[in-house]
Amino acid sequence: KRTTANTKLSIVQVDLDTGTRSGGKITVDNKSEGVIFARLTMKGIPKAGKETASRHNFNLSVRYTDTGGNPVDITRLIQGTDFLAHVTITNPFGVYIYKDMALSQIFPSGWEIHNTRMYDFTSVHAADQPSYQDIRDDRVYTYFDLKRNGTNTYVIQLNAAYLGKYYLPAVYCEAMYDEGFNASTAGRWTHVIQ
Repeated sequence: KRTTANTKLSIVQVDLDTGTRSGGKITVDNKSEGVIFARLTMKGIPKAGKETASRHNFNLSVRYTDTGGNPVDITRLIQGTDFLAHVTITNPFGVYIYKDMALSQIFPSGWEIHNTRMYDFTSVHAADQPSYQDIRDDRVYTYFDLKRNGTNTYVIQLNAAYLGKYYLPAVYCEAMYDEGFNASTAGRWTHVIQ
């Protein structure tokens, strides 16, 4: 529906309710003589299995291996399997130094995270050292800077602990203070079997 926005300030924000409709078209009509800059920001959580991979200004990849570095098929894990999630973020363009990056990894409830900080040694699987890492029961938040032409890799130790079918949400990385710099993977289903 048509919405009008007027302001004497330098910025105005208009919330648009799309309801349950998908798709559509937005048209901005400037009735003033000044120049305006429009920015459309959409937020939401896609349904399980409907996420798509995306990248804006840097690359993000995730691979899963056993503790010896061999690829692991996470769609079917045997209960008790120890394995690793390797997340690699690459700045291939060399234009920006990305400051204050946030990597969000949420794991299926059938997997357990090995919190290596609870031990009195550094994991042999550790890669790059983040500025800060918040390890919780089902997720890990990693904060770091990414240099020009740089590549950072972060490794999380996991265990397929509980039998069942679980959903692995998308891995998401963004510049915390500029939502135009982000990348994500697609989510997928995983099974822990005997």
